[in-house]
Amino acid sequence: MEIKKFKKLFAEFSSNILLQRHGKFWLFQASMNDECKVRISLQDSNWSKKFYVNIEIFILGLFEFPEVGPIENTQAVGHLFRREPPEYAEVFDLESSILDSERELRLRDFFSKFLQPFLCSVVTIAGITEQEKRNELHVFPAVKAQMLKMRVDE
Repeated sequence: MEIKKFKKLFAEFSSNILLQRHGKFWLFQASMNDECKVRISLQDSNWSKKFYVNIEIFILGLFEFPEVGPIENTQAVGHLFRREPPEYAEVFDLESSILDSERELRLRDFFSKFLQPFLCSVVTIAGITEQEKRNELHVFPAVKAQMLKMRVDE
């Protein structure tokens, strides 16, 4: 599959699950009551025709992170980070031997079976905690301590 076609499909599937495009990023916020915002980017490999899906989670109010603004800043770094699950790595490796039709189908599955449910779960601190328990997300000790402190302060 050509890079241009792959990026077009990625953008199309992103908009299908209500991700909002902001330059090189897609942003996800399920509602105005969410405790977190999520930023997704498609990173090119420097060594091959391969992509990585970067998923950054910004916890509102954590470490004085404001509720609006900086997530659109390309220099801002999320409090939590993960990439696509290993079972989807072949989909993002355009040098792999899978057919274009199979790649498109599996990319659609990535969005519907992994990304959309994952995004919906990590817009709350409770959801982040659940993802950590399932080993889908690693929460650094300093972030975890601050999340607990936020819960006590409520």
